[in-house]
Amino acid sequence: MYTILMVKIVDSLQQIGLSEKEALVYSASLELGKATVEKIAEQAGIVRTTTYTQIESLMKQGLMSSFVEGKKTFYTAEAPTNLHRLLEKRKHAVSAGESLLEQILPDLLAVHSKTGTRPVIRFFPGKEGLITMRNEVLSMKDKHLSIITAYSDFVKVFNKEEATAFTTKRKAKNIAIRVLFTIENNIHTDESQISATEARELPYKDFPLNFDIYIFDNKICISSLKDEIWGVMIDSSVIKESMQSLFNIVWKVAPILKDVK
Repeated sequence: MYTILMVKIVDSLQQIGLSEKEALVYSASLELGKATVEKIAEQAGIVRTTTYTQIESLMKQGLMSSFVEGKKTFYTAEAPTNLHRLLEKRKHAVSAGESLLEQILPDLLAVHSKTGTRPVIRFFPGKEGLITMRNEVLSMKDKHLSIITAYSDFVKVFNKEEATAFTTKRKAKNIAIRVLFTIENNIHTDESQISATEARELPYKDFPLNFDIYIFDNKICISSLKDEIWGVMIDSSVIKESMQSLFNIVWKVAPILKDVK
């Protein structure tokens, strides 16, 4: 029977990088000391054949070892400090993966742009989906971005650090932004999160928005910011031009909030 401490250890080992069964076997071996595979399997709560497989994997990672005593083979967990090596290998793998991705990304994008199967409408679920979609916005060819946003809902989805990260990338690419935004009366305005070349406020009572709209190139991105979080990117010059025209009409009548770089 696992104690609360051992349950915590198993969970932590998985976060470090072990699989669930590897974590169960390693923690069981750690608690038992030297033990046969049968004892480890019983302690871990998994079948013996699976335990053998996990032990072999852990031995390859330098986290377990075996020895023969009499006619029996015993297994034991190596010092937990060896887990540092596991983390170092993961860091190296991530670094190597990032380097490789940078090398092949131009080729991947070239293939992607030539395929005729690219959808006109793409769906991005959840907050991570919105972040992916927003990052794609930064790859725009034109350097002018028009945004309509519900600030009150935006700040509930994205914290200041996340908003600042997008702004930093946007400025590095010299993308100019015009923002039309609404804000509820009881929400404090942090101007750093409405960072734009120009920003104008719309009265919330007349425009009770709960979404973002990004207009750029031949695309528009719509992000639902309340209740269920999701985004849609539409690649259509016709829809983009129509949305841009509507944006320009509202922009002309909206009061100027600020003009900053």
